[in-house]
Amino acid sequence: PCIQAHTLSLVFTIDGVEYALQGRDLTIASGELCLILIMGMDIESTIGQVDWILGDAFMRKFYVVHDYEGERIGMAPVVKRL
Repeated sequence: PCIQAHTLSLVFTIDGVEYALQGRDLTIASGELCLILIMGMDIESTIGQVDWILGDAFMRKFYVVHDYEGERIGMAPVVKRL
C-alpha cells in the first residue's frame, strides 16, 4: 500500500548540510494501510520554538552522536554492512 509514497522525499537542511529521507524511509505498511512515520508537534521550550524532533525514522538513515560537554551533535549517513 505504500508504493505511491516511495516517490516522495523530505529534506532537512541543518547547518547547511542536506539530510534527505525518501518515502520508503518515512512510511511503513500495516495491513492495507500506509502509515507515515512523522507527525507534527507544537512544542515550546526555554530556547524557543522547536520545529522538529528527529526520531527513529531519521536515525535509521543517519547516525547521530550527541556531545553534551561540547554542546554539539554530529550526523553521518549509516553505512550498510555487506
